[in-house]
Amino acid sequence: MRFTTRTTGLLAAPPPILVRAAARMHRAGTQARHARQGPRRTMIGVRLTDEQIEQLDWRANSEGLVTKAGEPNRSELIRIMIAYAEQNMPADWRPEGWRYVG
Repeated sequence: MRFTTRTTGLLAAPPPILVRAAARMHRAGTQARHARQGPRRTMIGVRLTDEQIEQLDWRANSEGLVTKAGEPNRSELIRIMIAYAEQNMPADWRPEGWRYVG
C-alpha cells in the first residue's frame, strides 16, 4: 500500500490514524467471519470481586453453562440473570430515597 501527499509526494510510513483505521477494518472483517449467529448482544460492564467470580463460575458449571473450551460461561449466566430481572422485578423496586450516583 502506498501513501502520498500533495506537497511532498511519497510518505515513508503511513500516518498512525490510517494504521489504526486499517487495523479496525481488519478486526471487523475477522469478527464478521467468525461472529456467532443470532441477535446482537448488548455490552454490559460489571465489577466483581474474586469471591463473586468464583460463585458465578460455580453456578455456571452447575447449570451447564460452559464454553466450547470447557470454561464456565459467566457472561451467559449474567445475561440470563439480567433478562430474568428485567421481566420479574417490580417497577418501584428501589428503596425510598435511593438515587444512582455514577
